[in-house]
Amino acid sequence: LYRQFKSRELRKDHPGITASELSTLISNIWKNESDDEKAFWQK
Repeated sequence: LYRQFKSRELRKDHPGITASELSTLISNIWKNESDDEKAFWQK
């Protein structure tokens, strides 16, 4: 769910982004999320 949400959000800001670039970007964003934010999405 987190990836789907971020994917939609990021595609608006980066219309030509590739799937590979998108995955890397989302992965980096996830690593920097707070524990509370991660807990919300892991439920």
